[in-house]
Amino acid sequence: MVLGEVVEYGGHRWRVYKMDKGARTVALIRWGGTTEEVADDDAGLSVVVNPCEWPIVTARLKPNSGALARV
Repeated sequence: MVLGEVVEYGGHRWRVYKMDKGARTVALIRWGGTTEEVADDDAGLSVVVNPCEWPIVTARLKPNSGALARV
């Protein structure tokens, strides 16, 4: 598991938002705000996509900061 991965668990899509390597658990969050903590080697977890592999760059938007500089 990697932070930010989108996984399928229990018939829903979740995002991994926290990891505890000592306890070997991951905290999952759904887009509605529901959270759940499961074992990182749970057989019901399947990775759908890892956004770190996408060829994009994201930038934080601040409405009062003016124009966004080109990357």
